[in-house]
Amino acid sequence: MWSGDEAGKTVKKTLRKIVQDVNLLLTLKSMMTICCHQQALRVQALLQITGSLLLVVTRPLVVTRLLAVNHLLAVTQKLKILTQMIP
Repeated sequence: MWSGDEAGKTVKKTLRKIVQDVNLLLTLKSMMTICCHQQALRVQALLQITGSLLLVVTRPLVVTRLLAVNHLLAVTQKLKILTQMIP
């Protein structure tokens, strides 16, 4: 049989362990949410860049050379920003 003090200590240890586990799970959930959000931003940026490149490649007759060059410069700038985001 346990005495009152031993039982109380055991309960406290168990509760502390549960709280630590819950805090760890919450931290992991937050990290996963942040990672998913960053991944979504990267995919969105890649889709925008791909769309921009397709516009320049598929409509060369509509877009003048000057506009095409400016467009490619903007896409290059986006690529630089995107590569800085990737760890």
